[in-house]
Parts: sequence; C-alpha cells; structure tokens
Amino acid sequence: MTYKNEIAAFGTSITIAECKIAAPQADELSWYCDDQQFYLQIKDVANYQVIPAQNIINIEKSPALQDEYLINTWLYGTVFAYLLQHRGYLVLHGSAVLVNGKAVVFSGDSGVGKSTLAANMVDSGYQLITDDVVAIRADENGQLLIEPGPSRVKLWSDALTQVKKSSNGLQKVINKENKYELPIADSHPHAVPLAKFYELNPTKESEKIKITQQQANDKINTLIKNTYRYQMLKRMGRIAQHFHQIITLAKQIDVYKVVRPSDQYLLNELTNMLIAQF
Repeated sequence: MTYKNEIAAFGTSITIAECKIAAPQADELSWYCDDQQFYLQIKDVANYQVIPAQNIINIEKSPALQDEYLINTWLYGTVFAYLLQHRGYLVLHGSAVLVNGKAVVFSGDSGVGKSTLAANMVDSGYQLITDDVVAIRADENGQLLIEPGPSRVKLWSDALTQVKKSSNGLQKVINKENKYELPIADSHPHAVPLAKFYELNPTKESEKIKITQQQANDKINTLIKNTYRYQMLKRMGRIAQHFHQIITLAKQIDVYKVVRPSDQYLLNELTNMLIAQF
C-alpha cells in the first residue's frame, strides 16, 4: 500500500487507499455492484473498489496513467455516487446553484446544457453548489438538503464559447472528446434546502423556450428519470427505498419541464426567464 488518507465530499468522508485490488466478477462494462461493494475498471486510469463496511475506497492506478488528476473524474462521479446511495442519500444527475438561500437544480440527458446553464447562472451572480452529482439527504426535521460537490463544472468546447470562456489551461475530461473542467471560484460550501428542479429538453419541434410546471405523477417520473446511475440501486436492492425518497422529494419541491429549440442555445434568454421565476 502506497498511501492512505481521508477525503470528504458531498457531506460525507471516507478513507482512500492505494493498493492492489482483487477484482470481482465484472460485467461487460467492467464494473460490479451489490450491497457489499462496488468495483469499477477504467482503462489506462485506475481500478476502484468501494467497501462501505470498512469505510474505504481502494484505488489501483493503471501503469499507463499519465496524469493522476484523471482519477478524480470517476472518484467524484460514479464511485462517490455508489457510496452516497449506500449511505442513504438520494442521488440525482444534474447541476445546482444557490438562489435566495435555496438550491435550484438543472437536469436532463447528457449534453442538454445543464452544466452550461449553471455556469451562466454563476456569471449572473449566483453560487454553484454542485455539478453532475446532486447528493440529497434529509436533516433531523425531514427537510431535504443538497450537499455541495467539487467546485467545477464540466463543459464541452462549444459550451465554453457560450459562457465566454477559453479551454486554454483547463483540465480535459479524458473519456469525452472536447470536454473540459472549468473551475468555479464562487461556490457554496454548505448544505442547502432544495426548492426547484428543471428538466431541460432540447427539441427540433420547438421554436421558442417553454417552461411548464409538472404535477403529481409527472413530477415523480421526471425525478426517477434523472436519478444518477439507477442501475446501481437495482444491484443493491434499494429501489423501494429510492422510490420512497423520490415521493418525499416530489412533495417538497416544484418540478418544471423546460423545452427549447435544439438548434439554438438561447442561453441568456433561458437564464433571464428562470431568474424571473425565482
């Protein structure tokens, strides 16, 4: 073992150890998950193993690894998401900013512009809470809070152009062509209540932005759809718990569907429309 230390993120802490890992029977995606452990193999980067009962994440670096920072891409993404789910967090996929003391989440499929919108909100004077992994826990009164994540957003090169940033000097995301990590200096360090959830939906059929508030089952289905790594919950046998958490969240927040033209960003227009709702 080369090193062993403790790290903290998303309101929880765990020990990190560098060591050899005896891989379980991984599937075709080179990962394995159950309620006892999580294993992930990323070619030319590292193998990861989470053992919750020991409060440890083991990491075995690939001999081909050239930049150790790349380990963080999966460590603070899929790997931490498993740990959070195992510890009872509700984990959604999206970006969150602080508005009037509460969290507003932007979600949707990969590439719809949720991180871009969050970055533009930061430029408009709001603080980033988290990007990619949205970790939600209940406080002692049952109120649902979002825990802050790493102070950065991941943006495609064309999205960087939209927020008037350059890729020069930025860390590249290894598994995504033309995607970069943009550090955010003004991020919020504390857990905050969640107030609003927006699902972004670019479509060719729309010529303008339309924001519709969802009700009842539509709220629940939208939140389930935007769960982070839903298949891990299945492997852990935690679907029933997850569904209960989703219902509780749906009762506490407003959920909206945002439709915009897929051939136009309309970033500032959407930002202004959202700010007007706050």
